[in-house]
Amino acid sequence: FRDGAALRRALAHVERRASVANEWTRQTKLVLEPSRDSRPRASLQHAQSLLQRGEQLQMDDECMLKLKQICRAAAEISAKLQSVYAATARAARGRSLPTLRECERVVGEAAVVPLDLPNLEELQQMLRGGFEWEEEAERVLSRQAVGADVLKPLLERGARVPLSLPRFEAVRTMLAAIEWEAEAAALITAIEAARHGTQAVDATCGPALTTDASSTECDAYDDASRVEMCAIRAAEPIDAALAASQAALLALPPLPPLERARTLVARGQALSLADGAATTLSRLEETVRVAQSWAADATDALKRGSSFERMQLLCASASDLELHVDAREALFEKTAAAAAWLGRARPMLEHGGGCRLAAQALVKASKQLSKVSDVAVAAKQLANAERAAKSWILDAEALFIKLGCSRPLAEMLGAADALSAEWPPSAAEIEHSCPCCTGEALAAQHGELNWVGCDSCDAWFHAHCVGVDDAEAIDTFCCPRCCLATGAAWAFGPRLPVLRSTRRPAMHEVAALLAEADALTLRVDEVELVARVMAETEAWVRRLEDARRQGDEHVMKALLNEADRLVVLPHRMEQADAYVWSAD
Repeated sequence: FRDGAALRRALAHVERRASVANEWTRQTKLVLEPSRDSRPRASLQHAQSLLQRGEQLQMDDECMLKLKQICRAAAEISAKLQSVYAATARAARGRSLPTLRECERVVGEAAVVPLDLPNLEELQQMLRGGFEWEEEAERVLSRQAVGADVLKPLLERGARVPLSLPRFEAVRTMLAAIEWEAEAAALITAIEAARHGTQAVDATCGPALTTDASSTECDAYDDASRVEMCAIRAAEPIDAALAASQAALLALPPLPPLERARTLVARGQALSLADGAATTLSRLEETVRVAQSWAADATDALKRGSSFERMQLLCASASDLELHVDAREALFEKTAAAAAWLGRARPMLEHGGGCRLAAQALVKASKQLSKVSDVAVAAKQLANAERAAKSWILDAEALFIKLGCSRPLAEMLGAADALSAEWPPSAAEIEHSCPCCTGEALAAQHGELNWVGCDSCDAWFHAHCVGVDDAEAIDTFCCPRCCLATGAAWAFGPRLPVLRSTRRPAMHEVAALLAEADALTLRVDEVELVARVMAETEAWVRRLEDARRQGDEHVMKALLNEADRLVVLPHRMEQADAYVWSAD
């Protein structure tokens, strides 16, 4: 130094540096050797700032070396602490938690470092809570009998510890087993109560297959209402059977649902159960197996079809079910409806004589039971029988109904007399015939047909059919029907012309028609009417034969006069007429 001033400045600089170094050393020792009093530890950030300051001061003593080692170790442990602490929040996102041992190891490493590390205090609290829970769980698991009232709060406390606890799963499994046993016991109790209260129910849940006594239930209605009434009557037993089936099902005690038992069995199979609970599980497994097998058979019968006998057997075996199956109600209702339908249809097919319109209504009602094979077969037979009956009616109408007449055969043949028939004839009927002819002889008429109209009822007649020779020469005309109604005298001949509402088929044609009727399965009301008019003609023929054998000409003449009023044309009528005239 050249002068004393420079020396003084140098000494002052050394003193200041020494003072800073001493202060750094003092603070570093406080970090490296924390006191045992209540003073908090230095943070990692403070230690790292001291390290940076020491490097600036070019400190290379033992304190500097220890500080470097501690800061390096603290940084590594702090990263582990942060990783474990972040992992404790995974439970909210459904991910796995860090284990209790992993947290203990990291906290133990952090305890060696004389620094206050981030998240260390939180992890220490979690660790204390985890060990306390584990100790309590160990005491609970070592007991012989533990209830759900103890396990549930324990699990709730364990769930609040954000660590993976070793005994947590064991406690949860024990609670699940206890809860399963309680639910299984409740289910079996419900099953036993339902079976104890079950009363005997008809296996078919429907009426017996008896003959329908009301075979003429539609006869009291007019023809316009018969189809509708027969359809209503055909549906009545089916509706009644459905109502009876539903009432029978409502009377039964409710069974536990199959889905509940199936879920319970699946849960039990995933648990380690005690011997008693395992026996209960085996019983429930068999109960579920029986119910599932029945449900599969019932569903197959409903969707793919089945015989009525099989459906009855399924309904009968349903009484052995200990669980409620959704298909039970549908099967019972379908079986009841099929029983009611077959109860109406089978007597018609086996004994005959059923109402044709009722059969037609039953065929229509069978569409909802098409999956029942017995119903499908019987419905086909009924349809064929109904078609045969309808074909017979068409053949009968072709024999008896005049061309252009739209009135049904039953009305035409069922009229008590000429005055009870519908009057006057329609324009379409008049086009082909008049009320006193059937139209077959029109081709034999030569020349133009003359018509004459009644002044009272406006009905029109062929002039030659009512005995009017010159229609233009008369001023007034009262038809045969009006003469019958008023009692007026007939002015155009000795006999009143016969009013014919139908054709006059020959006896052999009607006999063939009645022979076909014998093969009909269903009752056709028109058969009785045709048989009646045929019987009238047959009786007339027998009386004529008796009179001819006895040679009684007066009786024969009277019978020939009556023949015009017969609906069916008698055979040998021309021979009898020639015999009478030859005798005269």
